[in-house]
Amino acid sequence: ILNSLEQSEISIDCFHTETGSGVFEVALKYSEALKAADECQLLKFIVKTCASHHQMTASFMAKPWNDLPGCGGHIHFSLKNSMGKNVFS
Repeated sequence: ILNSLEQSEISIDCFHTETGSGVFEVALKYSEALKAADECQLLKFIVKTCASHHQMTASFMAKPWNDLPGCGGHIHFSLKNSMGKNVFS
């Protein structure tokens, strides 16, 4: 997955395990809004494609199994004004 993301020029800030078996968090580096949206969609496509090549299924469902932690594909974002100040703080 990381090699495919690098080949697609998607910059990753961090990639680590999270709440349970097979649950990962991927944080993309800051970029322009449209580029970031495109990268989010491409990230999901790459993860699903890589999983499929290894006879696995990648899910971005919030809670696909009752007995395991959720793994929803959610998005956090930051928004800065033209002077670089975070508009949410």
